[in-house]
Amino acid sequence: MSERGMGAAVGQVPEYSCMITEWVKEVARTPVLVKLTPNITDIRVISRAAKRGGADGLTAIKHHQLDYGGRSGHVHAAP
Repeated sequence: MSERGMGAAVGQVPEYSCMITEWVKEVARTPVLVKLTPNITDIRVISRAAKRGGADGLTAIKHHQLDYGGRSGHVHAAP
C-alpha cells in the first residue's frame, strides 16, 4: 500500500481493514488493537471487518488540538 492516500482507504474500506489486520495478527506477539477513524459514515462496518481479521480490540479516538496558551513545553496534567 505504497500509493498516496491509501492510509485513508484502510480505515474506510472493510476488505482492506480485515486483510491488514490478518497480516498483523500473523506476526504479532502482543494483542492487536485497531484504531478506527471517525471519518466514516458507519463505524460499525469497519469494526466488524477488523474483528473478522482477528483484532483483539478496537479504539476510536478523536484527536483534538490542544491549546497550550503559548507556553510550549509547559504542559501540566490536571485531574
